[in-house]
Amino acid sequence: MVRQFADRHRRLFQLLTRIAERAAAEHLLSFFPDIELTVDEYIRERKEKEYALWATVIPLPGALKLVQHLYRHSIAIAIATGSQKRNVALKTAHLPHLIGLFGGHIVCAEDVDRGKPCPDVFLAAAECLGRRVAKGDHTDVDAAARLERSKGLVFEDGVFNSSFQNVHMHHWLNRVLRRSRVSKLA
Repeated sequence: MVRQFADRHRRLFQLLTRIAERAAAEHLLSFFPDIELTVDEYIRERKEKEYALWATVIPLPGALKLVQHLYRHSIAIAIATGSQKRNVALKTAHLPHLIGLFGGHIVCAEDVDRGKPCPDVFLAAAECLGRRVAKGDHTDVDAAARLERSKGLVFEDGVFNSSFQNVHMHHWLNRVLRRSRVSKLA
């Protein structure tokens, strides 16, 4: 129900998210009454520290090597993220050697109507690579679109969104690794 509401009222949902952030900060600070810190100060400081940390993030082990391999072998790749464009830019500004390999194929939360775990951001990423995957949930598209979707591969870095793979993807990493050049990373 929350997702349906968010789909129809995206701007309102974004505002509610900010309100929830504020409520969470108020709740957290209520456990530390001796700290002289307002909610606004806490949110501002948290964001400043978060932004500073983003500039120090390094790719997970093997990620750069995999992306370089895919790039060298002309395998179309894109980033599909639930993050906002501004945050993606902040998180990746120090990683041009990695992000540049995606050729600008980056689809962010505000590029689609429905956010994760809906498939929209992944489908938009596939479409920006020229794939004809059709919009809508897996059961709402024709056989050709389902077949095209089965050719895609999603690497997920979050536990929650891994459920997307279970529901919407049929082409698993181990199957791809057995059948493709990806298993022979150079």
